[in-house]
Amino acid sequence: MEANQSGGLLRRLQTQGPTATDLLSLLPESSKTERIQIARQLIALGDAAVPELIAVLGGDNPVVWQVASAVLVKIGEPAVKPLVQALQTPDEQTRLLAAAVLKKMNRLDEKKTGWLYMQHEYHKLLRLHQQANQG
Repeated sequence: MEANQSGGLLRRLQTQGPTATDLLSLLPESSKTERIQIARQLIALGDAAVPELIAVLGGDNPVVWQVASAVLVKIGEPAVKPLVQALQTPDEQTRLLAAAVLKKMNRLDEKKTGWLYMQHEYHKLLRLHQQANQG
């Protein structure tokens, strides 16, 4: 984050408090201790943070996925319906991580989890087959 952007963010955080987007943007460069503090603040935001937390499940940073998943589990019931809706998204990674979070919350049965895993494996094999035919 550039110094100018960082300064603006810090001023806004001091006057308005952090949003889920603000907090999530800090995760990639944070220490383990900072990630714990950020997670606590996201949990405190509660259901207001859920849409942003689900959105980052499809991102490219495993640290962000891990924190977002843990926070969604802690938020609990307010996250269930949006997570179930995320199972319908075209993004495979979001579907799988949403299913994993629901499973940790004991809100997804084994049949559904198994089906998602098999669907993931099928798509992986299909991509390998397509790559082999192109090369």
